[in-house]
Amino acid sequence: MSNSEIVSGLYLVDKIRGGNVYLLVNDELVLIDTGMPGNAGQILKFIKKLGRDPNELVCVIITHSHIDHMGSLSELQALTKFKTLAHENEMMLSSGSKYILSPHLEGIRGIFIKLLVLTCPRR
Repeated sequence: MSNSEIVSGLYLVDKIRGGNVYLLVNDELVLIDTGMPGNAGQILKFIKKLGRDPNELVCVIITHSHIDHMGSLSELQALTKFKTLAHENEMMLSSGSKYILSPHLEGIRGIFIKLLVLTCPRR
């Protein structure tokens, strides 16, 4: 086991800003959380350091929609293809009947951010 391997097949991705990011390594790769924005390159570098191809990443599980857990999700989605899984309470319906992760923000700031998310054009 390497320093970042917690148990066989489960790694703590190193040099990540924000919450902990874990990588499950088996026939396919599964990522748990993405940390703050700007971590995508480090995550992909970590995958390559293990001798794996980032295209083997089949799923990213978001534990909850705080920025320090899902901040690099969009950046990763632009670089590779995978399914995103999150609890239904972490999602909201955007225009076009598409579900997106919803940041948990309180008060006026939360309302403002949610309105921005709903009105921003999607790719």
